[in-house]
Amino acid sequence: MKFPFEEKALLYRELAKLSASGFPLPEAIDAIADTHPPEASMAVLLGVKAGLAESRSIGEAFAVAADGSLTDLEESIITASERGGVLAEGFDHLSNYFQMRATTAAAIRRKMVYPLVLLHFAIIIPVVPLLIGAANPGRVLLVSGLTLLAVYLLLFIVIVIGRRLAVKAESDPKIDRMLGRVPLVGSVRQNLSLARFSSVFRMHLLAGERIDEGLRSAALASRSGRIREAVEAGAIPGVESGQPVGPELAKRPEAFTPAFARGFITAENSGTLDSDLLRWSERFHEGARSAMDKLGAHAPKYFYGLIVLIVLWQVFRMVAKIFSGYDQIFKLIDI
Repeated sequence: MKFPFEEKALLYRELAKLSASGFPLPEAIDAIADTHPPEASMAVLLGVKAGLAESRSIGEAFAVAADGSLTDLEESIITASERGGVLAEGFDHLSNYFQMRATTAAAIRRKMVYPLVLLHFAIIIPVVPLLIGAANPGRVLLVSGLTLLAVYLLLFIVIVIGRRLAVKAESDPKIDRMLGRVPLVGSVRQNLSLARFSSVFRMHLLAGERIDEGLRSAALASRSGRIREAVEAGAIPGVESGQPVGPELAKRPEAFTPAFARGFITAENSGTLDSDLLRWSERFHEGARSAMDKLGAHAPKYFYGLIVLIVLWQVFRMVAKIFSGYDQIFKLIDI
């Protein structure tokens, strides 16, 4: 069942609000169900309640109820927040994340309307002069139609490749580094990854779990191949040998920003790691929100570049057609 980002954000926001007010989760589910939420949200809520009645954990109940629409990120954060006794914080984290995704997607769609209109004009309008006196107007229309189809196909391919690369970057540090160099996109990914890492690791600390398990879960929730590599190859072996975590993170500046690593070290030494990680999570969320706003504003501009190229190609076609006509005239004059 399709579960839009906006709907997920609203569901998690309501769950966070009721959980923070002291409602047990079954009662919170009943309260939300009474408001008649959309179909996907209602299905998840009823499934979670049934799972809890079967003595499942909250994380397991959500995973079963969502029927494949729950991401690894959601499962790991819900599980970690449940163990850490900060369920409302976990729901709030997910609400903010999906709201940012929904807001950015809506902004890009809204700002793409005008460029898409220009695209059609750029392809269709230059065809009109070519149709006048054309020996085969059907061929001119066919070429223009194929041009428009090719542009849409190109956009589709770019979107599909981008999504596949984003999925692979969750475990492949090389692809993660490559995407990290993409303007704006790299900033969004880094901020979101570090926000997720900070939140999930903090939740494991609050749950009193082993440091290496918390690091492993936080690295997986980060959805960053660079962070997973840094944790698995450096931080976890260091912890297992009795070393603190901070210095190991400082050795991986491409995965953890120097400022974050320094803050982690001082918080680790002062015993304030849980509160410091909360501040870092909020800071990275704000950075991600700012970067997403910029991405929503600048993404259509890349599309304008494509339109310019198409217009230039159409101009060259018209010029070539004009010179072709001149050649025929000169040939007739020579005769």
